Amino acid sequence: MDFDPGRAVIILKNAIDTICSRVKDEHQWIDLYTDLFSFNRLDGLQDQSWQAIGQSVLHTVRDMVSFLHSFIVWKDNEPVIKEVCLEVLHHIENHISIKNIAEKLFISKAYLSEKFKQATGQTLIKYITIAKMERAKFLLQSTDLKNYEIAQRLGYEDPEYFSKSFKKYTGLTPNAFRKKDHPSEKF
Repeated sequence: MDFDPGRAVIILKNAIDTICSRVKDEHQWIDLYTDLFSFNRLDGLQDQSWQAIGQSVLHTVRDMVSFLHSFIVWKDNEPVIKEVCLEVLHHIENHISIKNIAEKLFISKAYLSEKFKQATGQTLIKYITIAKMERAKFLLQSTDLKNYEIAQRLGYEDPEYFSKSFKKYTGLTPNAFRKKDHPSEKF
């Protein structure tokens, strides 16, 4: 029995969309950082070779997993680290800081910072910065908010400092990033 590549693309696209829906259900914070369905780049491949279709599926899954791994840095046996990460991810526009997270968890800033670094291999400041920059990227791509409005939303009082931080993170200024076409660029 011969398989029709066009039919296979439809089946694979539906499978990836189902995976995206389930991931979104489990990780509701994702909508603050990306349109998960934009990872599915199988449209227009109906007339392509099996190899091209396979490569697109591989890139789609790899990019999605890589994106999720940049945020999901906790292990199941570390409920405090998971709680900290979810606090950051869900409340990224609430001027999140180590101090207010520590106060919410009734632990010291120093202990929280040390525990986070031991558990994840990165500092909590870096994790918060990554979340802020990813949120900024999403807002730049999906809204008409001005750069200073995005900076304010993310707790940057100085828009110039926000722009410098953004450029350091992405290699582009916020304006250049907004103008750039990035259909497959997620981070």
